[in-house]
Amino acid sequence: MTEKIARVQTAVLLLIPAVATFLTYRPHSTEFLVLGIAVWLMALIGVLIQPSLLPAGRPGRIAITGIAALTLLTALSMTWAGVLEPAAAAATLALVYLGFLLAAVPALRERAAARVVEPVLALTVLAATLYGLSERVLPGTFSLASPRTALGRFAEPLGYWNAMGLLCGMGLLLAARIAGDTERPRASRAMFAAATPILAAGLWLAFSRGALAATVAGMVGLVALVATRSQAKSVALALLGAAAAIASAQSLPSVATTQYALDDRASQGAIFGLMLLGAAIAVGTTQFLISGRAGRPDAESIGRTGVRVAAFLTVVVAITPFASVIAGQNQINREPTESGAVADRLASSESNRTRYWSTQLAEFRANPIIGSGAGSFETTWIRERGSLQPARNAHSLEIETAGDLGLLGLTALLLLLGGVTVCARSAWRRDRRLLAGPAAGLIAFASHSAIDWDWQVPGVTLSALLLAALVIAAAERDSSRPSLTQRAAVASLAVVAIAWLGWSLRGIELQQRGERIVAAAGLLGWNEERYSRAKVELESAALYNPWPLPRTLLATAAFNSGHEAEAIAQAQALVDANPGSWFAWGLLAEVVRNEDPALARSALATSQQLRPPEPDATR
Repeated sequence: MTEKIARVQTAVLLLIPAVATFLTYRPHSTEFLVLGIAVWLMALIGVLIQPSLLPAGRPGRIAITGIAALTLLTALSMTWAGVLEPAAAAATLALVYLGFLLAAVPALRERAAARVVEPVLALTVLAATLYGLSERVLPGTFSLASPRTALGRFAEPLGYWNAMGLLCGMGLLLAARIAGDTERPRASRAMFAAATPILAAGLWLAFSRGALAATVAGMVGLVALVATRSQAKSVALALLGAAAAIASAQSLPSVATTQYALDDRASQGAIFGLMLLGAAIAVGTTQFLISGRAGRPDAESIGRTGVRVAAFLTVVVAITPFASVIAGQNQINREPTESGAVADRLASSESNRTRYWSTQLAEFRANPIIGSGAGSFETTWIRERGSLQPARNAHSLEIETAGDLGLLGLTALLLLLGGVTVCARSAWRRDRRLLAGPAAGLIAFASHSAIDWDWQVPGVTLSALLLAALVIAAAERDSSRPSLTQRAAVASLAVVAIAWLGWSLRGIELQQRGERIVAAAGLLGWNEERYSRAKVELESAALYNPWPLPRTLLATAAFNSGHEAEAIAQAQALVDANPGSWFAWGLLAEVVRNEDPALARSALATSQQLRPPEPDATR
């Protein structure tokens, strides 16, 4: 019975990144909170059925300690962050990531379970890629709601083109590894080889320079990790398939973007679909013909010198995106159309990231120990740069962590990254065939997350954490049984996490009910009954929900219904909880303008200081 429950637990954990890929990446959405509860339920089940919980070795425990400390600091930073909403969202996100890693490490302890990770994750990425390509191949049948900022780039289902490019790159690496794995059946190797042109098409159509470089780094690393003829042939075949897919996309202009007329897209989309299908069949058939029987010994393709050269090139290519951003020109005043779905941008090093980084590093220098609070970059950016080009993230995991959580947070992050790296080295020595694919995927993630906000996209980060869990588990096959204290600690943490997520879920439900009352009152007019109902729902939501919206709605409802004293009290409470929010100060200025003109002027001045006027606002 225990074995059956363990299989179900492992299956659920393998499917969670797939579910996250097709969900909104807002941590305060109902769907994500439910997903988080499912994650911690799997961790709680692990406490009851798994023969081991925390890693026995020091590197694995360092990695777990790192993500636990990062989660704790993120949650504590809600007490000093200037705006509560992004801090609470970051805490929720980190809490789910911690639960996933705690649940996945013991579940992947057995090699048989670990071997399933690569194909399941590759199929997940393939499904997401096919979903995103559907509107390009059959635009008259499928239409996806891509964000306007994508400017025609491949962005769905994640909603962000750079993250989608990275996800496709990670899938491409895993598919290439499976194709070169002589322990896999020939049919399986051929099937995943056939997927590489499709995954490469998604990678290319995202027009993400960082994702392309990260994928190349992972591919070179794959050759270094498994220096066999079979793997080298599969990598070469995958690159040929990728080249065919890229050439097909570039030869059909209306496929490269979704901004052409429907008639043009329909005709060229069908051609593109047939070309991709032909490339997939050709690559898959070739892989099947060159593959031997499963388990056949494979000769080395390069010697020690070649491995060292490949490893060196992996590091060089992996850090190239970060170095390119530092050396590149700033793009802050350029037209956004120059960043659209055009291949020319791939040869450019222009980026807004240097401005983001300098702003966040200034916050780090101002608060070097504990930072300005999780999620504080958006407020800092508005204060420093105005909101002409809004940005919510500093576009670098390490730099954003330094500014948000200071040296303490950065140390916790480095413990996580360093622990996984050392575990990867140990796992490679024990079982390089098992480790190669996950390590290549993690190389790509590490390279790209240094220049983008992948941490805030659960579909990408949960996929990377699944690979990290495999690496940690593979580093130590033999582990001691957990003590009662260890089980009690993890179980207690799971209960607290589920309570937090459930509490937030209840808050959203109450908030939505209050929003419906406010919307109805906006159409029908306010009266005492509607105000009383809205007050009950929104006051309850404010107790459950740390985000500012319930109290904002309550202040607005009180003001519009003539309850000025209540409106002032709620607006003041909102300011007290969010002293760095220009909106909170602006709301306070609005509701007190009749009762206290002096306070209104002071609050308005503070709001304008936190959100300076745009450069052309006075023209």
